[in-house]
Amino acid sequence: MRTERLGPGDYPELMEFLDRAFGFAPEQGFFSFLPKLYRPEYDPCRCQLAVREEGRIRGAAGLYPVTLRAGGQTLRCCCVGNVAVEQACRGQGVMSLLMTDAVRAAADAGCELAVLGGQRQRYARFGFEPAGTDYVFSVTRANIRHCFGGEASGLTLRQICPGDAGLLAAAGELYRRQPLYAERAPDRLYDILVSWGYRPMALLRGEDFAGYCLCKDCEVRELLLGDPGDLGPACAALVGALGDIRLCLPCYAGPWLAAVYRFAETYRTEHWERFLVFRFRPVLSACLGLKAAGEALPEGGLTLRVQAPGGDETLRLSVRGGVPEVSDAGQGASPELTLSYPEAMELFFSAFSGRRRELPEAARAWFPLPLSLPMADHA
Repeated sequence: MRTERLGPGDYPELMEFLDRAFGFAPEQGFFSFLPKLYRPEYDPCRCQLAVREEGRIRGAAGLYPVTLRAGGQTLRCCCVGNVAVEQACRGQGVMSLLMTDAVRAAADAGCELAVLGGQRQRYARFGFEPAGTDYVFSVTRANIRHCFGGEASGLTLRQICPGDAGLLAAAGELYRRQPLYAERAPDRLYDILVSWGYRPMALLRGEDFAGYCLCKDCEVRELLLGDPGDLGPACAALVGALGDIRLCLPCYAGPWLAAVYRFAETYRTEHWERFLVFRFRPVLSACLGLKAAGEALPEGGLTLRVQAPGGDETLRLSVRGGVPEVSDAGQGASPELTLSYPEAMELFFSAFSGRRRELPEAARAWFPLPLSLPMADHA
């Protein structure tokens, strides 16, 4: 049993296999779920590892490269998706083979990290650990009525359609202003925005573009506005159109979290993404830069030795004048802490870490770091 890369001629069989494996009805199809990845002209087979038995696809895993911009730095990321095994072939090691080869392929491609969503223990054995905290706010009609009265401040909602070139261009420009974003090809932007069943909605003041968001039922993601002062009116417009909403914001949203908290009914945190970090130095550098852009980090220094899939790293982390730096401390350096890979992922990216209490006081405030990927960019 071995994996192989699929070719363009395998497209019909791949889509039929994925429809069957994920339980999609023929009239719906897996394609409709993620057209950004499975439209035939995008050649999705070039991103597929598969296992065959008697000439037929019995398992597959997609490896989709994404360039992530975080804290002014660039990270090469591999999004892993459509991991599936034929029902009759489960329990035979097909998924383990696919994931082992997928991780190896991402590392060989020079990726600093990989990401997926899925059951925690299933993917932890391949190095994927929780990261990426979202805040989910419940905003109700009563919240809007009491805090904003009957005013919607002139903002209206309009669904963005494939031919709305001006709205799509404005949404793309606004998205690229974020402190963390994934590069999105303009010719695929609409397909990206409708991923996972979301509807892209423009927020308009008259005919003028004020922002956009992604909506699915009462859930709202990627709410981005040209003027932060429109946050309350935007929520009022959304509640007016959708009823009570669940507004999902990333942990690096900073002032927006505090602003929504002042009128939302409740909030909770979600920690659903799974990341595999091949090399900690670039990832920590980008995430510390991202965090420093949103809040003041206390000055200090810290030397750590970390077991990483790409090889052990001895790193010097420091903050001077509000500017963080992560450098190679060299093998001769004496670390203040030595961390296994799971301990490192927990210390750097989780709200809960027993090892964090062993850090110097200043360094404790640097963590957890805001590692995340927007929902629409997941595979």
